Amino acid sequence: FVGNEIALHSISNRNDPDFWRSLSPEQWGREVADQRKMLEAFGNITAGDVKGFRGPFLNTGGDKGFKALRSSNVEYDNSLVHLRRRGEDLPLYPYTLDHGFKMPCVVEPCPRDPYPGLWVFPINVYLKSEVVDGQDREVPCPIGAPCEPQPTTADDTFRYLRSHFDQHYNENRAPFQLSLSEELLKDPARQEGYMAFVEWLLQKEDVHLVTLSQALEFMRNPVPLSSYNQQQCERHDGRTPCLDQTSCSYPTTPLGNFRFMRICSDTCPPNFPWLNNPLGH
Repeated sequence: FVGNEIALHSISNRNDPDFWRSLSPEQWGREVADQRKMLEAFGNITAGDVKGFRGPFLNTGGDKGFKALRSSNVEYDNSLVHLRRRGEDLPLYPYTLDHGFKMPCVVEPCPRDPYPGLWVFPINVYLKSEVVDGQDREVPCPIGAPCEPQPTTADDTFRYLRSHFDQHYNENRAPFQLSLSEELLKDPARQEGYMAFVEWLLQKEDVHLVTLSQALEFMRNPVPLSSYNQQQCERHDGRTPCLDQTSCSYPTTPLGNFRFMRICSDTCPPNFPWLNNPLGH
């Protein structure tokens, strides 16, 4: 994971809003804390380096979920959506929940209690063009990949990403988050357009490519551009930090079917790791 930041996302990862609304703070806590234990035990990722959370399908559980984030010492959430219209609403900067969540709630429920020191890195929506009643309209989508129709060529992908970056860069300079999925970048043309966009960004002397944690550190301790020393990506020889890889298979799991798992260890746990048994004892 050199060059990337790994964050939490829940273990169950169910696309069922009612399921997430029904969980207690303690159940949310297990989704968060147990996944962090899994990452450390089987992914060779130090638990203290896992600082952020994005809710499954952007579900947060409201105050029940945020109480779990607080008890698990999660530093920031990246689930809350900020709807906006091009040319009318500015992108949002990251903010704390020192005084609670005061924005319109897009994915119910949202937190209402204060959580001093807990940051929100808002999802500023991407926009897609759509013809509605014979008129061109822009419809929001919170993550880049689900925007339809997706770009089909490298040039379309480059222009799509640049148009959204420009809304941040030419307006209030709120951090622009590249919210892209593996599925989007599997396409060779879109991958080429994405890399062209990254190369274009790197030509700008006042633009830095950073992780969400690095962006929040700058928010906490802002300095003039002339004084900002970006943490450099470490050079490495291409070898994975996962030196002892083992493939594990489980005919039966809590999910009720076969599961295959690759881990950064030389010993497979006897049982498939899951909620309430994150180490697979």
